[in-house]
Amino acid sequence: MSQSADGRPNLALQYFASFNLNRTTKAIQFAWDIGLIPFLVPGPRTIDELTDSMGVSSETLALLLASLKHTGWIEQYGDDFAVSSMTRLIYQSENSEPLPLVDYWSRIQSTEDNAENPSQASSVTNSKFIESPLTSKLAESYRYRESLRQWIWSAAAKQASAVLYADAAYGDLVNESIDQPTHLVELGGGASIFSAAFAYQSRALKIVSIDTPILLEIAQKTVRSIEVEERWTPQADDYRQVDLPLNHYDDCLLVNSLKLEADPSAVVLLGRCYDTLKPGGRLIIIEQFDESDFDQSQLAIERLTMRLEGCPGSLRTTAETQKLLTGAGFGAAKWGPLDSGPSNIGLMVVEKS
Repeated sequence: MSQSADGRPNLALQYFASFNLNRTTKAIQFAWDIGLIPFLVPGPRTIDELTDSMGVSSETLALLLASLKHTGWIEQYGDDFAVSSMTRLIYQSENSEPLPLVDYWSRIQSTEDNAENPSQASSVTNSKFIESPLTSKLAESYRYRESLRQWIWSAAAKQASAVLYADAAYGDLVNESIDQPTHLVELGGGASIFSAAFAYQSRALKIVSIDTPILLEIAQKTVRSIEVEERWTPQADDYRQVDLPLNHYDDCLLVNSLKLEADPSAVVLLGRCYDTLKPGGRLIIIEQFDESDFDQSQLAIERLTMRLEGCPGSLRTTAETQKLLTGAGFGAAKWGPLDSGPSNIGLMVVEKS
């Protein structure tokens, strides 16, 4: 209860909740600082094994482990301690190879100097990857980590596919021939969670996914897992610069791509979408929108993360996004939140006139 009987904020309870949050954050940070989380990732350890390796007393470790158990970061099985599934996913998203990751706080001092470039090696395609002079240098590690987390939007992707391709029977594998396929180009789709769900919903859909080689490797696992790989074509290029055919695609998909761009480059990206769509084609935007009825705590953390990762863009309201669309030649868009996934994810659709 955060309010008193007369409806005013209960300052004592607010202080206690914030104080506890601060202490919990410090406990988690301490676990990272002494190497506890990375040490437990390979497998469970007893407290004696941890004491020998961490350089802190068994009494301190026992108190730390007890605190982390209550937060869900650590699990205990008899005498053994192990990271939880949640912690393992966080560790993987922060430390997975082959993309070199950089420290958040060093980036804010010199974003351009500290940015890391992903390896260009890939078994997905032999196409040449064109390095962007701006955003890929600044925000590629952020995009990579976000792609590793895209699985949390699986339910939202299913919801969006039902809205966008409502006329298609979900998972219809009966019709073996499609006379008029729908062609979708995905620009910077990351793990392709959304486009894969679209292809599963509509057997008529054929996808060209344009992204970095590393992210296409992740996307390939996604489309293969739900057996739509035969209708998915990877293209390793910079989606911001690669030549796109004019008036060619029925649908164009952007998944959290606009927030990476400053307003001028966002309009340029939207203009590329406009040009490559057929008349009557649809631009589909999946984005974290900055709406007042969305979770403001998540939005605040996301803004900070983007800043520390060197992203030149920002989280925008749907009205601000509409202004960008207008600047690129589009008309009025329709939008709605995707309630099936984590908050702050919305769907915006606009047709090319």
